[in-house]
Amino acid sequence: MAETKQTTTNTNEQIFSITVPKATITESPLFNQVLSQIPKLNAKARSLQEKDINELDDDEVTELTREMNDLSKYDKKFKEVEKAIRKKFNEPRDLIVNEYKERLEKAGFDEFEQNIKKNKQLKRDILANRANQRWAELKTTFDATLQAYPIIQEMAPDLTDFNKFRVRHPKLISGAKTRKINDKTRSVVTNELYQYSQNLTEIKRNSNELLTPYQKMILNAFINEPTSDNLMAQFSVIKQKQTADLKAQELAKKQAEEAKKHQEELAKQQQNQPTVQPKPQPIVNHTPVQSNIPNYTWLTNYIYSLPKARDIHNNDVAKAFVLHDLYTNITNRNSVWYKNIGPSSRKLIAITRYILDL
Repeated sequence: MAETKQTTTNTNEQIFSITVPKATITESPLFNQVLSQIPKLNAKARSLQEKDINELDDDEVTELTREMNDLSKYDKKFKEVEKAIRKKFNEPRDLIVNEYKERLEKAGFDEFEQNIKKNKQLKRDILANRANQRWAELKTTFDATLQAYPIIQEMAPDLTDFNKFRVRHPKLISGAKTRKINDKTRSVVTNELYQYSQNLTEIKRNSNELLTPYQKMILNAFINEPTSDNLMAQFSVIKQKQTADLKAQELAKKQAEEAKKHQEELAKQQQNQPTVQPKPQPIVNHTPVQSNIPNYTWLTNYIYSLPKARDIHNNDVAKAFVLHDLYTNITNRNSVWYKNIGPSSRKLIAITRYILDL
């Protein structure tokens, strides 16, 4: 049986040759006569320019001007010849180029170039579609784990948004064939939600004895960046802020009392106006907050299909890229934006805020 050898195309191999006849110019006697006068007039001009202004003679300059003007009438003809030469070569050049393009067009080269781009996009679409399917599969683990930690829904319903979890972990899921979801992948979900519950429990326990406004600051800071390291750092910062604020309030209260006392002494008034004491705000438990989060799964699926926007979490450049895509295509009825938002300005504003908060 004959052996079949696979060959590849060598791109360095010559695929086309062009033969151009050598061009010559036939000079006329008049042309040579005009050219022979130019060096003489240039020499005269240099000689006059090198003289002292007081030694120059008007007649010499006038005569040279006349001679140069007589010769300058050929300047236009010289430029016309140059244009004629260019045209002489441009016409056959254009014919050859057009013939070459027609040959490529008949072979389908334009379509071939488009198919190269489409094929690359098709590969990206396959990977994005496979990844989105895996994200959908992982969402079942996310939803099931949430049921075990009701404190997340109670105190931080924003953290129950799987789409925000997804953009915080853009590399957790891949569209590659070999990168299937496994126990290690699921453990990232379960471990993170467990840490959410532990940190929220600590916020609720309020072992740092924060007043309600400062406890809310802690909660909001954690929701914005839900990590244990961020929580510990915020506890320290906000505890110091509370201490400083309370000291400032106490100082202001003391100064107010002294000012009042001084005023009473000066006026010698008999009225006794007691200083209003601010009541300490009691520490209250967070009441469950009903989640009203829109379903933006279609959005995260679309973001994942855009390589420049995939790492969008806390990435202003990626957010700007997505917003530009949104506002450029919102009126295109075939775009993913119009299909999911439509002409509603309210939905447009809402999704803009959602993207900025990712």
